[in-house]
Amino acid sequence: MQVGWDRGRRVRGNLIYVTLSESKVWVEYDGMEQGIRDLDKN
Repeated sequence: MQVGWDRGRRVRGNLIYVTLSESKVWVEYDGMEQGIRDLDKN
């Protein structure tokens, strides 16, 4: 989770959003700097 301030208001949001469907993990949103999907390619 990412938290911070925007024009004096507290804001928060998800850095990653995944869904599970039919025994698979689907990355819907990946806001991480390196990227969660690319971690297994190192």
